[in-house]
Formats: sequence, C-alpha cells, structure tokens
Amino acid sequence: MAAAWRAIREKCDGICFAQEKHAQRNDKSTYIQRFREFGKFRFVKEAVCHSVEQADANRLTGLLLSQGGVQTALKMGGKTASMIQADMQAFRELAESHFRGPFDLVFSYRLRLAVK
Repeated sequence: MAAAWRAIREKCDGICFAQEKHAQRNDKSTYIQRFREFGKFRFVKEAVCHSVEQADANRLTGLLLSQGGVQTALKMGGKTASMIQADMQAFRELAESHFRGPFDLVFSYRLRLAVK
C-alpha cells in the first residue's frame, strides 16, 4: 500500500513539476530551530501527538486525493486527469482487497509551542 501511495504521489509531483505548477514545500524539520533563532520566544518546544481513527479503502483513497500534488494534477484536466483518476481507482481497488474492511489508521502530527 505504501508503495502504491508513493507511486501516485511521485507521479503527480513529477507532472506538476514538469508543468511548473508545483507547490513550494518548507522543510518542517527546521521549524523549531528557526523559532529559537528568531529570538522572540523564551520557550520553544515540539511534541509529536497521535490519534487513532477508523478508516476504510474510501477514506484512505480520500486522503490520497487530498494531497496537493494530486489535486493540482487533476485540475490540469484532459489526459492527465484521466490518467490520475484511473490510478486513483486502481489504488482504491488495491486498498479494498488489501484491508477487506475497516482498519485503524494512526495519524501523527507535530505540535510546536512557542511562548513570548
């Protein structure tokens, strides 16, 4: 599943990059250091939080569809959109056969706290 997810993301990112319609991505690993270097905060901390939610093949496909590169590639329309839609359908079918019903999905997110 991870390889299929990654393949679609990389394909869409490649299409967007070739069309010069890619989004700028920030290196989030440097946020805390940049907060400290900014010098305006007396306390800076980062925590990783998790939540567990029920998901199924449709939810997982929806998450993939919500990715910026996928959305941008689909908005190009024409053959590009048709190709990505076919890939998304194949991904959904793979997810349905792989998971065969609901499963737990763990979301991890970073909380950055900076106190002036």
